[in-house]
Amino acid sequence: MHEGAESMGRKMLVQRPFIVYFFVASEWRALELWKLDSSLLFAVEVALTFRRLIAWYQQIWPCAEIQRWAANAASELGPICKLLGKDLQ
Repeated sequence: MHEGAESMGRKMLVQRPFIVYFFVASEWRALELWKLDSSLLFAVEVALTFRRLIAWYQQIWPCAEIQRWAANAASELGPICKLLGKDLQ
């Protein structure tokens, strides 16, 4: 790899907002909390809020791994939203 390309790669890595991984993990935690106690409707609201943040970050910094995690979470969150009459978007 050329030195310029290597420093460019490091620069992009430094600029990438790793908080998106926190958002994904938080979305999963909220879903797990709702699975433990389905009366905790705020857990679904939290998951939906993190879903919107993840979608926003994915538009700016696309990442295939995050996209896979988000798709898995959406497959679980979709039926929950349908059950509660909420919009997944």
